[in-house]
Amino acid sequence: MGLLLSACKLSISGFAAPDTTETGTVIRVNLSGYAEDIGDNATEHGVILQIPQNWQVISAKAQVDSFVYKLSEQPAYELLYTAESGYRVWVGTSSTTGSGDRTVTATIKVLTGDFDGNVGDTRTYTLKVAAGAYRDDAWVTDDPEGEFDFSNITEEKYVESIIVTKVEDNDPPDPLSTLKAEDLLTGSNIRLDWSGYDEDAQGDVVNYRIYQSTFYFEDVSGMTPIDTVPAGTFTYQVSGLTEGVEYFFAVTAVDEVPNENKGVIPVSIVPTRGGSITGIVTDEDGAPIPNLWVEAYDHSTGDWVSNGQTQADGSYAISCLYTGTYRVYADAWGTDYISEYYDDKLNYEDADPVSVTQGQETTGIDFQLALGGKIKGVVTDGSNNPIEGLLVYAYDYHTQYWVKDVQTASDGSYAITGLPTGTYAVYIYGNGTYISEYYDDELIWPNADPVDVIAGQETSGIDFQLALGGKIEGIVTDINGHSLEGLWVYAYDYHTRYVVEYGWTEADGSYSIGGLYTGTYGVYVYGGGDYHSEYYDDKDTWQKADPVSVTAPQIISGINFELSIRFHADYDNDGDVDGSDLATFADAYAAGDSKADLNGDGKVNGEDLAIFASEFGKTSSTISSEAGTGIIFGPEWQRGKAQ
Repeated sequence: MGLLLSACKLSISGFAAPDTTETGTVIRVNLSGYAEDIGDNATEHGVILQIPQNWQVISAKAQVDSFVYKLSEQPAYELLYTAESGYRVWVGTSSTTGSGDRTVTATIKVLTGDFDGNVGDTRTYTLKVAAGAYRDDAWVTDDPEGEFDFSNITEEKYVESIIVTKVEDNDPPDPLSTLKAEDLLTGSNIRLDWSGYDEDAQGDVVNYRIYQSTFYFEDVSGMTPIDTVPAGTFTYQVSGLTEGVEYFFAVTAVDEVPNENKGVIPVSIVPTRGGSITGIVTDEDGAPIPNLWVEAYDHSTGDWVSNGQTQADGSYAISCLYTGTYRVYADAWGTDYISEYYDDKLNYEDADPVSVTQGQETTGIDFQLALGGKIKGVVTDGSNNPIEGLLVYAYDYHTQYWVKDVQTASDGSYAITGLPTGTYAVYIYGNGTYISEYYDDELIWPNADPVDVIAGQETSGIDFQLALGGKIEGIVTDINGHSLEGLWVYAYDYHTRYVVEYGWTEADGSYSIGGLYTGTYGVYVYGGGDYHSEYYDDKDTWQKADPVSVTAPQIISGINFELSIRFHADYDNDGDVDGSDLATFADAYAAGDSKADLNGDGKVNGEDLAIFASEFGKTSSTISSEAGTGIIFGPEWQRGKAQ
């Protein structure tokens, strides 16, 4: 299965849905793939799905790398397609932006409909899929290219048949026992959260009903919900409440019948008003500085809590704060001023505590920001051509902490502003194409030349001339040859052990690590929670790793990995094999169920029992090395490479 974004177009490499299901059941249609370049002139990308007339799409989402996008239904686009008899067309899109190589997955939850007949009857339906985009002011079908009539879509990769059994459903979804209410400290708003509810285990949740009262209740019969939200929604914000009044809330899950558990255990909450922090931000001459964000962090945990933006007169207000102690930070990002913590502190650790009491205002938390220094330079390639769009970072030379970064302009120039007086290491990231380096022409941070900066002054001439890097390429599979997608692969200097670059595996298991300087490398793949991590070639420690020699800008291919599974019997995916997994295995083993076929040979026998016995009682920390074991991440991994 797969949804592949290719050459600025969506194309489908495969399509998967369950082989069998029942009426009134929510099924998943899964797609996955890879984007070679998503940054074309398309403003929307989407999936086109043909489903039976009385089936419903409950929810749909796409994930591009780590960013999740909701696929929103587009009725206007649906009218462009001709469905086969008894079917209808659903189109869902997202406004995905960016550029470069992207991993893409998509999940669509579909509710199966009923059909005439007796309980136990079956009917076979055929789902079909296509992909498209809104490009050059028109919606187009990319794959099959230009096809708007589903009767013409017959190729196997676009088609999936499902056998549906008619059942009688009189059972409502399980009641919610995970509902929580959070006071948003506005005096009138609260948030409900039931994210711990296992919607997938129910199999047929269509929506949720929200109930509210100022009186305690344990049954919603006769009550009218204040709202209904679709399946896949696990939070809800209630507004317009009265400060100081106790409210009771309940949420019920509803299936397609609609069956609903009327018995509930409500949660109660009293909306209150939080405290606030106010002040004024000015420059050293007392002139107000507008449009800066002032942030409040929990003094103990360091967690971000809230913020406020300075107005034309420099004033700001951070509201909705719990009683507690905070560190307050004036963020001068994008200006020539030096960011600071209250009161006149550069570092988080030195910030003065600011106490807040709910319902009260803490005033006079003012900032007077000084002009910072600048680091300026130009970035070119080996032929002195400017390089646009690369990130240049300034790190504190002594602490190695990231301070600021900026992107190179079309002429290759950059300027990092708002720097306090101090000494910096300046790093440019070659983005997997050019060889990254520290100033001046150094590959690792311990060798970086110090760059001195004085606040209010400019340090210029911090230039870089970058060379094209080499590449290491390969494929990562499991021991059965199945491609492993989404694993991180690191290339580190074989002698210093500093990580130089990284890549990740695509849908076909392939990876590519570019921007490598001439030298000898160790290559490490992190198996995540499911597979054993290892060093090339089939080694468990960095000391045993086979060296890989690279001469820039050449490509070294064939650096492949075959990973063994970490656990066969971790049924609940909690990182260990314990009593809950034993119960699952025992039931499956007694019934001869495929869940107990741990070695994948199609049989359930003593070999599987031996595998379970060998894994029982073990945890991920006791049987597998973790990412970064034996290799060193320099300060450049704080930002840029690590993000």
